[in-house]
Amino acid sequence: MRRRARLGLATLVCAAVAAVALRAQGGAHAAPDPAQVNAKGRAAMLAYFHDDPFSPLRAFRRYDFPPAGGAASGGAGGTAGPAAVIGSSAEADVRLEGPGVEPRALRMVVMAPEGAGQPARFRLERLAPEGDLRVSGAPWTAAAADTRVVPEETRVEIGPFALRPYVQADAGILILFDSRRTAGAAFVPPAWFDFDRAWVFRARLAPDPKPTPVTMLTSLGRTKEYLRVGSFTLDVPGRRALKVVAYRPTFIANAAARLSILFTDATTGKETYGAGRYLDLEPPADGVYTIDFNRAYNPLCAYTNVYNCPIPPRENGLPVAIRAGEKTYPGHAAH
Repeated sequence: MRRRARLGLATLVCAAVAAVALRAQGGAHAAPDPAQVNAKGRAAMLAYFHDDPFSPLRAFRRYDFPPAGGAASGGAGGTAGPAAVIGSSAEADVRLEGPGVEPRALRMVVMAPEGAGQPARFRLERLAPEGDLRVSGAPWTAAAADTRVVPEETRVEIGPFALRPYVQADAGILILFDSRRTAGAAFVPPAWFDFDRAWVFRARLAPDPKPTPVTMLTSLGRTKEYLRVGSFTLDVPGRRALKVVAYRPTFIANAAARLSILFTDATTGKETYGAGRYLDLEPPADGVYTIDFNRAYNPLCAYTNVYNCPIPPRENGLPVAIRAGEKTYPGHAAH
């Protein structure tokens, strides 16, 4: 089973926050101020949620391509697989109604990678010369039918919609986004607790002698694989030492140094998202991790049901109220 060689949206957000932290250092040996890092990181997240074509607040539908070898095959020779027609017609496999969307605008075909370790590809077949189509932000103009082959994760836009094609567990997936969902008063930003230094810790990882594979259930009833790599013991004021377990995702590339804490706490389902929250840890230069719960964030399924989010394991059900990081998304109540 081929694993995805990509970074998810949540990871991209955290990477942006990490870049902010680097810029905030001010010198090779200066430690970044957690409050400043959090303020700049939250500003970057707000811009991402509001402006990015793949903002999770714009996601409204997930399309799973039919299994390979089915009736909707895109070609012969073993290189082309399932296909879907996208357009405003009621007969389209993926129906999009909006300005600039032709009845049969585009045919998208899942293709095998060019070689081992390479990303999956998609063939884009333009079915009508009219309409508003863009690929990677550039207009796709054609007087007649045209065809392109692009790597997965290429942004394809039709009118007000953005399409994100990728492959996971050998299955083609298409996430659909609508830019109008974050326009004007429609935009409801995420909410956070006020920054609290009491929830910033410095600790060394106590590694498991032999990292254990862990299968986590997901919000869509599927599974994702992690390694249980060790734990941290945190000195929480007014309480006994708090143990939190760290995991390493095995479904993304270059994850050897990446650790995640997936957790629930006493605020879960009340002040914070009902399935729990995530906290990603950057590899430390000195062997001591900064565990800043002010950077705890909601999984993407907190905003829409199109994503496949791991559910925090029972052993990271923390018996404290962590009033730091992201709160329950207020947009659902607003709508």
